[in-house]
Amino acid sequence: MKDLIKYALVAVLAAEASANPHHHRHRHIKRDAVSPFQQDRATKGMGVIFQEVVKDDNGNSEIKPMDENEARKCLKDGTCYPVTDETSNAVPNPPQRAPASSSQAVPPPLSAPIKDSPPPPPPNDFNREFQMGNFPCSELPPGYGLVPITWQKDNGWAGIQNVTGYNPDSDQKTLPFGLTPPDNKGCTEGLMCSYVCPPGLQKTQWLTALGTKNQSIGGLYCNSNNKLQLTRPSAKSLCEKGVGGVFAYNNLDRNISICRTDYPGTEKMVVPTVVGPGQMVELTNPDQTEYLWQAKKTSAHYYLNPLGVNQEEACVWDSPDDKLKDKAGDKAPVVLGTGFDPDAKASFLSVASNNPRSAIDFKIVIRDGTSTGSPLCEYEEPTPTAGKGCTVSLQEGKVAVFSFE
Repeated sequence: MKDLIKYALVAVLAAEASANPHHHRHRHIKRDAVSPFQQDRATKGMGVIFQEVVKDDNGNSEIKPMDENEARKCLKDGTCYPVTDETSNAVPNPPQRAPASSSQAVPPPLSAPIKDSPPPPPPNDFNREFQMGNFPCSELPPGYGLVPITWQKDNGWAGIQNVTGYNPDSDQKTLPFGLTPPDNKGCTEGLMCSYVCPPGLQKTQWLTALGTKNQSIGGLYCNSNNKLQLTRPSAKSLCEKGVGGVFAYNNLDRNISICRTDYPGTEKMVVPTVVGPGQMVELTNPDQTEYLWQAKKTSAHYYLNPLGVNQEEACVWDSPDDKLKDKAGDKAPVVLGTGFDPDAKASFLSVASNNPRSAIDFKIVIRDGTSTGSPLCEYEEPTPTAGKGCTVSLQEGKVAVFSFE
């Protein structure tokens, strides 16, 4: 005699059958395809196929198709019982038999009903269209690949701007502009909430209107329903690539923190790109005509910090480390610049001194094409090229690398 175990969806039947006593037959369901049977069991959205697994005492198994009608009859007759969801994806061991007092095995007891598992988090998709009105202002919207700035006090947001009087339905040119409320409650009704995209990408949301002192304003708006909405509806996703072609390479033995300004927005240097030893990371190279400030072209600015300074101490306005206050954060020694000018059909890359009281502790070389390409510009303090820095042009479609050596 042997145990015959039938698995239908997540159901099991124990019965006796005559066969080789050294073999156990297991039947279960693998979730790979949609079946009408699974709809009858109120499990819509879960694809299933039926399989029969014949397993011997040595653990060897053979998989064969299982008859769905037999599984349906099993449940209808009440000879099957539900088990946990996990067993539907694996071949379980047969249930223990009660001491034989007759030719019938004792059916195993019913287990608890299956509970709906929570939905998985949405995949990070940078091209995913933002669903306005679906996300509360209290946190970064999930599934869009946004990077939480945890060392800020704004619940992951890059910065908060008070734009009292902003009307999303009007074409305002200038806005009453105030400082962030001092309660540190993060993104709340009536505020502009800026966010960070991963390296090589940049945010798409900002206002063309400026503050009363010509401040740039960027991010998502928290409306009167405490829901996030786009401020630039023509851009449906939250992140986008720039023109491309610009990279940073670390040829040293410790991390290097590069901090882009949150622009348009608070203009704090809180957008991190950390380049580890031997790593090559893309820097966003924006189209200079995409965001215009008072009809003027704009580019990206990256604050380059000394070797080994982590992003929490580097990508802030004032570094929290007393030893770094004069050489990190807004006082970083060097600023890198990138931007593509479509009129010139070229990108412009620059290295410039930011803080004359501090010096960068490595050499910066803009190289043509690769990390070992010909040098286009070299910057090494205390005697940088031309005294203050250098700028190079890069024709459309070409590649350049900021190499740290």
